[in-house]
Amino acid sequence: MIISTAQNFIFIHNPKAAGTAFRSAIAPYHDHPRQFWGVAADAYFNAPVDLAHLRAWELPVVAPDVFAALDTYASLAFLRDPLPRGLSACAEHFRNFRPQARFARWGVMGQRLLIHRLIRSGRIQAGVRADPHYVHFSPQHWFTHLGERQIVRHLLAIRSDQDDFSRAFALLGLPPAPARVENRTQGADWYFLVSPEITAFVRDFYAADHALLAGLT
Repeated sequence: MIISTAQNFIFIHNPKAAGTAFRSAIAPYHDHPRQFWGVAADAYFNAPVDLAHLRAWELPVVAPDVFAALDTYASLAFLRDPLPRGLSACAEHFRNFRPQARFARWGVMGQRLLIHRLIRSGRIQAGVRADPHYVHFSPQHWFTHLGERQIVRHLLAIRSDQDDFSRAFALLGLPPAPARVENRTQGADWYFLVSPEITAFVRDFYAADHALLAGLT
């Protein structure tokens, strides 16, 4: 997250949706005494939490002042099509936490097989709520809603990075600044990895996200 008490805005970092690039562009505005980055132990949850990617139910415990400020500050989160986002999360997971699989060195068929095995293992479903290694697989509405209540004022679908960033700056009342897409773990060829099994998993696991995106104007 990036929080500016001077400019009265909060950027909620939904992973795998160009958030790192935008976060870097607006980082100079961050003036909260806490840096929301890295993994930290939390006594209330009795589990580690990813400070960069705090879900809606984690915010009131980990950063109650930030959660309260959502009522008055301008707030923004990016949303992305769940299919390329999910594939990007898989690529990052293998790169960061399972390097022995050598995901990047496999061709399309090998990468697809590794993703199938990850889905079938149930590790995503089992780990996504409490294991920071799986936070990138979190459904997007976990960052933007508490139950039926939308806690983030502005939800912006990521389609064209530069166009969306321009609008994002305007929504937060900021002058535009250069923003370079970073941490790109799955490039423009992500669609070659798609299979019926992956599509079915994304359709079911991220059903609420599909509905959320469909409701954006």
